[in-house]
Amino acid sequence: MKLITNLVVPLFKFILGIILLQISTATLIAMAMNTARTELWILALILILAHGLITAFWFNSILQHYRRAEQDHTATKLAQERDKMHKAYERRDAELAKLQAELKAQSKRRSNKKTRTDTATEATTDTPTPQYLGCSGTVSCSVVFGG
Repeated sequence: MKLITNLVVPLFKFILGIILLQISTATLIAMAMNTARTELWILALILILAHGLITAFWFNSILQHYRRAEQDHTATKLAQERDKMHKAYERRDAELAKLQAELKAQSKRRSNKKTRTDTATEATTDTPTPQYLGCSGTVSCSVVFGG
């Protein structure tokens, strides 16, 4: 539907210009035919060419208007898409920052809990406590007993 309205509205503007050009041309030719002087024919041709030039500029201005309107519409659409993508990236970055903060807090709680249990165990017993060296989640850990 939008395509039809985009084509029909300029068509009426162009038809109006074409009809005006034909009427003025026919009038100038009819006026020139009533006279036998060749100077009037030359004047009529100059007027027809001038009117054609003015009509061409008119058509050009109509086309430029529609081009600018289409460019503005496209720029608006692209700006909206860019804003939507920017908001999605900001939302993703906020979620990542939140997850990183949670992981950091969780890691800190684990390390605090481990140091508290290690300290409490050393204070209550004189037996050596295991200390883990170079332990990662999937690799077996080496245990060293300290005194």
